[in-house]
Amino acid sequence: MSKKHSAALEHAIVVALAFILMGIVAVLTVNVSFLNPISRAYSNLSFSDMYFQIMRHNVEPDTSDIVTIVDMTELYRRGDLAELLTNIDDMKPAAIGVDIMFGGVKDDSLGNDLLKETVGNMQSNTVFANKLTDYDLETGRFTHSVRSFFLDSIPVREGYVNLTDNMKRSTIRNYTTTQQLNDTQAESFPYAIAKVFDSSVSDPSGNPYIDYGNYVFRIVSPDELDEHEDDIAGHIVIVGAAHENKDTHRAPTGKMSGVEIQAYSLETILQRKDIHDAPAWLSWTVAVILCILFELFFQAVINYVTSHKKNMLLTFLHKSSLLTTIILAVGLTIANGIGYLVFKHCHLYLDATLILSLLALVVIARFYYAGFIAAFSTKTKNSFIQNSIFK
Repeated sequence: MSKKHSAALEHAIVVALAFILMGIVAVLTVNVSFLNPISRAYSNLSFSDMYFQIMRHNVEPDTSDIVTIVDMTELYRRGDLAELLTNIDDMKPAAIGVDIMFGGVKDDSLGNDLLKETVGNMQSNTVFANKLTDYDLETGRFTHSVRSFFLDSIPVREGYVNLTDNMKRSTIRNYTTTQQLNDTQAESFPYAIAKVFDSSVSDPSGNPYIDYGNYVFRIVSPDELDEHEDDIAGHIVIVGAAHENKDTHRAPTGKMSGVEIQAYSLETILQRKDIHDAPAWLSWTVAVILCILFELFFQAVINYVTSHKKNMLLTFLHKSSLLTTIILAVGLTIANGIGYLVFKHCHLYLDATLILSLLALVVIARFYYAGFIAAFSTKTKNSFIQNSIFK
C-alpha cells in the first residue's frame, strides 16, 4: 500500500473511531442512571440561542411595525379591563389578541357583566386566550381546556397560549400552530391572530423556531393609548401582562414575558420566516465532511510543526499540547460559524451540538489511535504500523 493510501486509511480510521466514541457516549448517558443529568442537559442544549444573541449583538433593534403590546399588568378589576378593551376596539386595530383568561365569575358582579357586555360588542377580529390541559400520551391529544367564563355563551375566536416547554421550565425556542383537543383541531393564539390579520397565512409544518431576531415590540401602558393611536389603528394589538413575574419564561435572548413570546411567534408566522431543524441525514452528512476536513487540517498543522523543530515556539506549542487546544478551538469556531450562516441565511438549524461534539472526539480519537500505534510498533514489523503518520 502506498504512503498516500496508507495515510488516507489512517485518517478514515480516526474519523470512524470518533463516531464510535460518540455512540458509546450516547449509549452510556441513556442507560447509566448517574449520567442521566448529562443526557438531560445535552437534550436542552441548542446553539440557536447563541445564534440569536449574535444577531442582536451591538446592533440597535428595530421596532415591529405590525404588532403593539398593551400592558395590563397593573389592572386587576374586570371593569377596568373592560374599559381598556373598549378603548382599544374603538381605535380600529386590524386584529386584537387578549392574552388574559378570566377564570370564573368573581364577586364583582358589575365588573363581570360589564366585561361580558364588552366582549359581546367587540369586533369579530378579536382572539381570546385559552389553555389546553390533560395531555394524553397514548392518543397524542389534549382532553380539556381552561377558558374564560364568558366563552360558553359568546361566540368568539379562541387560541391556546400553551408554550412548548412541556411544563419543564426549559428555554422557549419553538412554537406550534395547532394541537388536537379531543376530536377537534385547536389553533394556537398567535396562529389564530395571524389568520384574522392575513387570511392567506399558511400553517408551517412541524415545530418551527420562533424568530427572536433583531427586533422588539412597542409596549404601551393603558394610560398611553391616546399617544399611540397610530401604532394601534390598522395594526395588531396584543393585550397581556408584560411585567408579571409568574408569566416570565426563558427565551434564547434572556428572560421574557409570555405575551412577548406570543408576539414573537405571531411575527414569525406573519413574516413567513420558518426556521426548522435540518433533517438528521443532513446534520450527519455535514458532521462527516467537517470531521474529515478537520482531521486533514489537524495532521497538516502537525506535519508543519514537526518539520520546523528548530522553532522554539512551535516546539513548545506542540510538546505542551497547547497546539492541540488551538487547533480544536479553530475547528470548533469555523464549524460553529458555518452553522450560524446556514441558520441565518437558509433558515435551517444544523445539529451543532452533534457536530461540535464529534469534532472534539476526533482529537480524542487521534490520541487513542496514536497510543495504539505506539504500543504495537515495538511488537510488530508490519509496514502499515511502522510507516504510520502517527508514529
